[in-house]
Amino acid sequence: MSQGGDDPKMGVCQEVNINFTWMKNMNDVNRRIVLDERPRYIIPTANCFRVVTEPKPRAGKGEMLLRNLWLSMDPYLLSKVKRFSQQGEPLALGETMNGLAVAQVLSSDNPDFAAGDMVMGLLPWADYVATDGRRAVKLKVQLPRLASVPGALGYAGFTAYLAVMVTGKAQQGETVVIGSANSGLAQIAAQLAKRQGARVVGISLGEHQCSVPPAQLGFDAYIDSRSETFAEQLRASCPRGVDLYIELVGGDVLDKVLPLLNLRARVVVAGLKALYTAPGLPEGPDRTMLFLNEVMVKRLQVLGLVNFDHVKEHYSEFKKAMVAWINAGEIQVVENVVDGLENAPRALQTMFESNAYGHVVVRADA
Repeated sequence: MSQGGDDPKMGVCQEVNINFTWMKNMNDVNRRIVLDERPRYIIPTANCFRVVTEPKPRAGKGEMLLRNLWLSMDPYLLSKVKRFSQQGEPLALGETMNGLAVAQVLSSDNPDFAAGDMVMGLLPWADYVATDGRRAVKLKVQLPRLASVPGALGYAGFTAYLAVMVTGKAQQGETVVIGSANSGLAQIAAQLAKRQGARVVGISLGEHQCSVPPAQLGFDAYIDSRSETFAEQLRASCPRGVDLYIELVGGDVLDKVLPLLNLRARVVVAGLKALYTAPGLPEGPDRTMLFLNEVMVKRLQVLGLVNFDHVKEHYSEFKKAMVAWINAGEIQVVENVVDGLENAPRALQTMFESNAYGHVVVRADA
């Protein structure tokens, strides 16, 4: 069920500052989106990027020429534009922004790829890409919508699978709470937890703004964390406590979930949106000791999850299972579609600052 980019309630930018229509009809022109400045505020805005136009690249010996079709907007892209961890360096100013994308092969001198093939990989944000294929894999799967591929088979879907099935190990009869329930990752995680026989409670970052009933996406309850009665609603929705908490937010949401965690509950930390969008550490008393006391007394398992660690061991099994579930109608994928490569920076901004519902993807060839 694709969420169109024309609905203002979806938080999708409809404003285009520059009209690129004439360029789309020029087959010899390529547009690239480059990082122009570091974020002035908490999150990257569209002003951090600029569009560079140049001749369309040509594939060299052993290379192929790709046409980008879909760009995936994922939280890890923040690390491309500013440093927030000691684990990696962001792009240099002037470099082309890149991320997970789905593209079509237009021509190829690479024996592993042929014209017409569909590929997925870490690709530059551009109309056309000439590459040797080392950062792309051929898509040999069929899904009802190509737009579902970046989310369902990309970082969001794979992380959801790992959090529920591999690291968190959701079980029949347990209560699973998922932070940032509006996201595509959370929606897939909810459906997987429901398949395991768990009760699933989703926490949103604002009022529910989608016509898809929460139960259709695996949620037994759906709670707005900005409600004045959030803590009371959460407690009422988890009468048997919480056995597995999939952390995607942090901050006040974690504070409210912590007292409800059962003995030997698991906390899978797969994201911290509150940290990404905060100007600094929260004010008030240091609650670290309170958290550690709960870890000790309740024997909690706190598990950090980075999906790159599990690609070799689990990605093949995940992809096979996810494709089967989607094609059987057992897993639904919700996309929040933004049209136009030129709007990718605003789509990235939207993902961080708004209550966008579903996995945000950019239709690059629109």
